[in-house]
Amino acid sequence: MLRIMKQLLRDRKGATVVEYAMLCALLSFAIMAAISGLASETNSMWSRVTTTMRNATNA
Repeated sequence: MLRIMKQLLRDRKGATVVEYAMLCALLSFAIMAAISGLASETNSMWSRVTTTMRNATNA
């Protein structure tokens, strides 16, 4: 494993691999943040639906 890492560091192609890995990590974090925000909004929506339904059935 260490030998492979040394080869990647010496090879110019290794820099490209690292750049792609960083880009992939950044995209992953952005997707997770977007999904988290969507989940929060969905949870809030269903809470409002529940409250509205309770109020409608209690009236």
